[in-house]
Amino acid sequence: MSVNEQPLKRWDPNHPPYIEGKDVPPKEARPIFRALVEAARISFADTAITKGGVIGEKETQAFWKFLEAAPIIDPEIFNESTQEHIQITGRMAVLVAGRINQSGNLRELLNLNEVEIIALGHDVGRTDSHHRGHSDLVGTQLLKLAGATSEFLSLFPPDDRWMPEADEAATVQKITDITPTTAHPTRAVVEIVDSIAKLDSPGILRRWDTVLADLGKYQEIDPKNIWPSEYKRHHNVLKHLKEVRIYYESLIAWVEKQMGCSLESVITEFEKTLPKDPIVTFSSAERVLPLHFKTAVFDVGGVLLFGPASQSNDQLIAATVQKLGVEDEEIKQKLTASFENGVNLLQVGRVTLEEMEIALIKEFGKEGDKIGLHELLLAGEYWVDPVVVNAIKYLRGRGIRVILASNTVGDTWESLVIPHLREAGLGIQNVGPVVNITQAQSRVGEIEAAGSIPVFASFDLGTRKGGGVATRPDGLGFFPIISEILGADNKDTISVDDKPVNSREAEEAGYKKGYDFITAADFIINLPQI
Repeated sequence: MSVNEQPLKRWDPNHPPYIEGKDVPPKEARPIFRALVEAARISFADTAITKGGVIGEKETQAFWKFLEAAPIIDPEIFNESTQEHIQITGRMAVLVAGRINQSGNLRELLNLNEVEIIALGHDVGRTDSHHRGHSDLVGTQLLKLAGATSEFLSLFPPDDRWMPEADEAATVQKITDITPTTAHPTRAVVEIVDSIAKLDSPGILRRWDTVLADLGKYQEIDPKNIWPSEYKRHHNVLKHLKEVRIYYESLIAWVEKQMGCSLESVITEFEKTLPKDPIVTFSSAERVLPLHFKTAVFDVGGVLLFGPASQSNDQLIAATVQKLGVEDEEIKQKLTASFENGVNLLQVGRVTLEEMEIALIKEFGKEGDKIGLHELLLAGEYWVDPVVVNAIKYLRGRGIRVILASNTVGDTWESLVIPHLREAGLGIQNVGPVVNITQAQSRVGEIEAAGSIPVFASFDLGTRKGGGVATRPDGLGFFPIISEILGADNKDTISVDDKPVNSREAEEAGYKKGYDFITAADFIINLPQI
């Protein structure tokens, strides 16, 4: 059983909400976790993070690439506050480490790229653990599953300084033993900046006296309001509050000694850089992914919605073969061709599921046979990819016009597809049958004015992606008629589809790009290049 398939351990509601050890994201969070892993794997490919070697500029750029994709994949955890914290941690870590290098007090210079990447990785690990049901190990799991080497992972030792020992004296000795020394200066730098990496107000960084004062507030915190992954830390800080203060005070003294100046002076220096180089979040205008299109037309099945017939008809064909008792291979091939042709007719509204089933039974079955195509479609398990939903919401937030357009079947559209998409958080409305272009344009305008996403269904358009049957009486194909209705410039429009043949069709219709969708993480990572 792989690490992200292990069953989730539940906590006892009658005890503090802490989950021990090696749990993984809850089931509903796993698609997001997998996408974070894939985004990290793509970002870290061909770097020392996954291949070993010295950490340099290439590696820090790779980590920032991942951190630019992470807020789209998981905007709940990588929210504005978290993004701000990560940026401050990385920048402050480099500034403090640079001061230490300038002082010459350490025997060997700190690798500033390594310092920055450890600071960023430190935050990624802790950030991901904030999902309810995660442990502090999830961040490490993310990096490990992304292919990080054991050498790279060793840069992030477990944060266990608050774990209680047998008695208070042993705990005091433990804290004394790990008080920063030249054996691990980078850890000391990351520790110090992590605790002050917050803007108390615009342009004003958190101070160390505030951090020390906050320790006293632990006694006022209700453990029921603490994330499971934070409970053990809270419990031990509360139990050893005096020793924790000693640790922090010794940390300040050590770092200031190595820098040869006060921490306050470095904080002040950092604040002076903010007017010219402000801390901005991913969604802020000053730091956003470059997007080179204005309209995005998303497919549904195989991109947003997944189920028995979302990517191919293979499962339905196999069930039909079994229901009709077809064994001869040549007849199976003929049935497959007839089935595919029937689906093409379904998708342009020429026949219903019932009519298609009657035709298949007449050609390949016998009197009394029943396939139950409608039941087969409804019986399967369907799910909507939350990462693609987040990507759509991000694009709309950036002012990109988003359209959904699908080859689909009218019999199950309203009862199956639409409810799943709405439950996933997408505000969508059908454009409806397109007979008159002007009326369709008016309908789209009403939908968008209401803040919803227009949806074009092939059975309403009377034409489908990929051809296979005659087009509309006016001769317009799938993408051309959508462009006509939207009034959009095709040179600023992209199509996102899991079938390459449909992507090429969009490009032939003049679209800027037909993007071949593979996974949500791959799409998000590649957004700046589309």
